[in-house]
Amino acid sequence: MAMDLCRRALWLSPVLSLVLMVPASAQSGSGSSGNKDGRFSLAYANQDKGTETAEAAPPATVSGGEGRLSPGGPIDMRSTDPTPVGELEWKNVFGWSTSRNGEDDDYEYELELEYGLVENHELLLSLPVEIGDGEVEGNADITVGWHWRFVEEEGDMPSLGMRNFFTLPTGVHSHGVDYRWVGLISKNITDKARLHFNPFIEVIDICDSDDDDDDGNWNGWGWGSGWNNGWNGWNDGDDGERGDFVWGAIIGADYAMSPDFAVVWDYVWRSGDVEGLHDQHALQVGFEWAFADHQKLAMTTNVGLDGDGEGEALGAQMSYIIAFGG
Repeated sequence: MAMDLCRRALWLSPVLSLVLMVPASAQSGSGSSGNKDGRFSLAYANQDKGTETAEAAPPATVSGGEGRLSPGGPIDMRSTDPTPVGELEWKNVFGWSTSRNGEDDDYEYELELEYGLVENHELLLSLPVEIGDGEVEGNADITVGWHWRFVEEEGDMPSLGMRNFFTLPTGVHSHGVDYRWVGLISKNITDKARLHFNPFIEVIDICDSDDDDDDGNWNGWGWGSGWNNGWNGWNDGDDGERGDFVWGAIIGADYAMSPDFAVVWDYVWRSGDVEGLHDQHALQVGFEWAFADHQKLAMTTNVGLDGDGEGEALGAQMSYIIAFGG
C-alpha cells in the first residue's frame, strides 16, 4: 500500500504539469507579454506626473509583482509571481503560537531560500527549526520545491501557476518523504487589489513502507513562512492514525496601500490530518513592507476559527527578507 502511494505521488507532479500545460500553450505567443507592464501598474503611483508621458518610479520591492508587492510570507497565501531571474531571496521567519489544549507555547525559526532560475520558474528550499521542543517529529526536515507560472494574466484570464514540494526526512524522528502540490491563481480586480486562490493536496509518507510507526503525533506540515502553504500544529496531541492524503484551499487578497506597503489576508481550510479529526479553519491577516531596496519586513497573525482544543488558537509570525542579485 505504501509503495503504491509512493509511485502514485511521484507520478503526480509530471502528470499535473502536463495537464496544466494545455492552457499555457494556448496563451503562448499572444498572452505572455502583451499585458506584462499594464497588469501591475499602479495608477495612484502616477498621480503627481507633470505630463501624459511621465512614468511612476518603481517601488523598493524584492520579489515578483513587476511594480507592486507580492505576498511572500509569512502568510500562507501565494501569488503566481515568480522570483526574478538571477535573484536570490533569503527569508528569515520567526514565529510563536499557542493552543487551547494546555500545551506549552511553540517558538520556531525557519530559513527559506528562493532563487529565480529562468523566466517564470524558481527553486525553493526551506529549513524550519522548532526552538525549545527540539524532539518533535520532523524538526529540521528540509523541504525542496519548484514554482512555475505558466500563464500570465491578460484581460479576463487570471495568471496561473503551481508549486511542487518534497519534504525530506533529514530531521528529528522524521516519518518519511511527503509530497505537496499547490495550485496558484491570481487576478487583479483593481489597480491596487488582487485576489488569490491556492488549492492544495498532500500525500504523506509516500515512500514509507513501515505503517507501524504511524503514531498520530505528526507535528504539522510546513508552518511558518507559508510558501508551502501550511499552518502549524493542526493535530498536536491527537490520538489516532495519521491519514495518507490531505487536501484543502486558501483564498485571500492583497491590497497595495502604497507601492511599497500592502495589507494581506486569507482564509485557510484544510482536511483533518488524523483519521476522525474534523476539518480545520483559520484566518490570517498581516502586512508586507518594502522599507529599502531589496529588503522587506512582513508580519502575519493567525487565528484558529474552530474554537476547540485542536491545533493553534492564536499565532504570529514575522519575516525579514533580503534579496541578492537579479
